[in-house]
Amino acid sequence: MKTLIALCLLFSFVPALTAQKSSPPPRVNYGNYLLIKNGKKYSEVVKILGREGVEVARDAAGLLVKQKTVKYRWDNNRGGRIVVTFHNGRVTAKAQKGLL
Repeated sequence: MKTLIALCLLFSFVPALTAQKSSPPPRVNYGNYLLIKNGKKYSEVVKILGREGVEVARDAAGLLVKQKTVKYRWDNNRGGRIVVTFHNGRVTAKAQKGLL
């Protein structure tokens, strides 16, 4: 009987303990989207959004002058998305969809 009571008490605290654990707020949001400015480096954007982006396009051109354009995407778990275009390592364009 004491064992049964002890188990009931133990399991009654499990939901309370797990409820205290919360995931960090999503960093792919509209506020952080506004912080991404033309001219920022990829590493600065990664710092704002909290993780590396997924490369979705790449274009390299120029024989004498190396020109490289890369597009990265960041998604959040709510269906939102940020897409940033970098030309020679600097932001030149950005877009968002479904951010709160």
